[in-house]
Amino acid sequence: MDDRKKKSLYQAGIVVGVMLLCVLLTFWVYQLLALNAKKKQYQQLNDQIAALEQQRDQTQDKIDVWMSDWKIEEKAREKGWYYEGDK
Repeated sequence: MDDRKKKSLYQAGIVVGVMLLCVLLTFWVYQLLALNAKKKQYQQLNDQIAALEQQRDQTQDKIDVWMSDWKIEEKAREKGWYYEGDK
């Protein structure tokens, strides 16, 4: 092989290597951005879960109050219901 063919092959090899490097770098950056977006989405979902659990606990406390005997009797008396011995 003469020097001209060797130089041509080296140049082609360098071009292919640079193109491959660019493709891999682009893929890597895309993966980093996608991973970052998924982490953000995961954190938002965890925040929503925490808010819903807190809301569930507050609602359960309200249900416990409304299901207690004194609250039921209070509402029944407001509607005109009394025990036989009350009147």
